Formats: sequence, C-alpha cells, structure tokens
Amino acid sequence: TYEWDFSDFCGVNINHIQTIEILPAEEVMFINPPQNIVLSCEDAVPPPMTLDYSNGDSGACLIEGSVDPVVNGSFDACGSVISYTWEFTDPCNNTIEHEQTIEIEPAEEAEFINPPPDETLDCDVFNSFTFEDLEYGNGESGACEITGFVSPVITDDTNNCGGTVEAEYEFTDDCGREIVHIQTITVDPPLQADFLSSPPDITVDCDEIPTSTPDLFYSNGESGVCLIEGSVSPVIDEDFDSCGGTITNTWEYVDDCGRVTEYSQTITVNPAPEAQFESLPGNMTMDCDEFAEFSPETLDYTNDESGNCEISGDIDPETNGDINECGGVIEYIWEFTDDCG
Repeated sequence: TYEWDFSDFCGVNINHIQTIEILPAEEVMFINPPQNIVLSCEDAVPPPMTLDYSNGDSGACLIEGSVDPVVNGSFDACGSVISYTWEFTDPCNNTIEHEQTIEIEPAEEAEFINPPPDETLDCDVFNSFTFEDLEYGNGESGACEITGFVSPVITDDTNNCGGTVEAEYEFTDDCGREIVHIQTITVDPPLQADFLSSPPDITVDCDEIPTSTPDLFYSNGESGVCLIEGSVSPVIDEDFDSCGGTITNTWEYVDDCGRVTEYSQTITVNPAPEAQFESLPGNMTMDCDEFAEFSPETLDYTNDESGNCEISGDIDPETNGDINECGGVIEYIWEFTDDCG
C-alpha cells in the first residue's frame, strides 16, 4: 500500500491510499511429462528421468527446477507395472505431482518346435522306434527368453497284437503357463505267421501210407516282440479202409490276435490190391470108388498186404452137378467178393 498524506497551513488534511495487490506467482507445471506406456517384454524399459518444472514467469516470480522420480515396481518377464512418480511443492506450498505407469507385458508364451505328429507304424518299425526330447521356445531373447527341451511321459498300451502308445510332452513356465503336446503312435499287429513248408496232396497205394506226419514250423519272419514262430502237430482224420479213401492232415495255429493259420494236406489212398487164391486145384478124372472118398479142399486167398490193406481168408466151394453109378461131372466153384465189390 502507498499512502499520501498532506496538511496545509490552515490545518486542512488530505489523504490518499493506493493498494497494489500482488497475485501469487503462476503455479508451476512439469515440462513435457512422460505419458503412460505399454511395452512388450523385449522392449527396453526407459530409465527414470529427471523432470523439469517451471511457472514460466521471470525475475523474482520465476519458479523452476527439476526433480527425480520415486520408482515403484520392477521388471518381471511374467509381466509387471513400474511407476515413476514426480512430486514438487513450491514456496507457496502448492504441490504438483505426475505419475507415469509403464506396463510390461509378459514374455511370449513358449511353443513346442516341430511337435511330432501322430503316426501308424508296423510292429517291426515300432520295435526300433525311440521318442525324442521335444524343444520349446518363445523366439525371444535375454530375460524374456523361454527355451529348453522336455522329455515325454510314455503311456504304453500295446501287446503282441499292437495297440497305441501315447507320448505326452508338458512344460510349465515360470509364469504358470502350461503347454502340452500328445503324440499317439498306433502300432499295427505283427505280420501273421505262415507255415514254412506245405506238404502237397499225394496219392499213395494202400501199402505206402506214411507211418508218421511231421510237425509244421510257422513264422512271420519278424524279430523281437514282433516275432511269431513255433511248430504245431497235425490233426489226422483217417477215412480209408482196404477199398481206399483219404487221410486229411490239418495243421492249425491261432495266434494271440485270434488270427488262424491253417493248412490241410489230403492223402488219397488207392484200394488195396485184389486178393488171389493161393493155389488152384486142377480138373481131375477119377474112378467111382476114388470119388467116394474125395472131398474138395478149402482155398486160401490173400492180397499179400497187412493191416488195413490186408484181404485174406479161406473159402469152401459150392458144388454143381451130379454123379451116379454111371459116372458124371461134379463142378466145384470157389468164389470170394471183397468189401470193395
């Protein structure tokens, strides 16, 4: 305030007061305060910066300077928020504050690199098959890099007839994120076994029938758990006699998969040779008194075979004709019909 006061000689007083109100200096502001940002994991985090402030005045009214921020939070590859807070209080106790938040996104989630596909394998191929460790990665670097290898957990549901095998690859990163890949291997059954030899059908005479029948060996030609091999005896079905017939030899093997390997051989047996009389009495002429004491003989017959092929026996003759005191002719007939007619 400016006050003017004057009194003249007559004692008259005059007075004037001028009031000058001085407003506070302009409030300060931060100059170019940084804005909030969102960064990927691999982006560089800006370091805390000194922030300038000013009120744009001059002289005694100028308020300006700089201030460092208070830092809260830190970098985390799984994602985090860092805040920079600048605060300044001027001589008039006016406070200004600015906060910048820096949001750091989590590192990219890892993925399996070239995960193996499902496959169907022959038994012998699977016999030499091995499961490899599987690589994973997120394609980033430094603190944001997630990379490595994981071994599978194998669930084997196969047997001698094939089946399936599951290989499960599982990885959980430091952020608790899980990736899983399952490879399923379908294993075909091993090849069906075949008999290594197959005796052909034959025709034999009755006296040439084989006295023994061999076991047949079978194999599928594979190895290890895929190998199927062994031998089997035949089932023999005899349907013959001295008149011939057949012998059927059947070899059968049923594997663990229920597959039947079977082979049959038919032996055709010819009829046994016809029997012949062993001796043939000739025609005779005798006196009447000699004939009175004569009796025809029993004739033996045979085909000189044995067992089922043998035809043998004896037979008495039939008599035809008549004799009296005047003589005559007597005919003896030996006749045999075998089972073959």
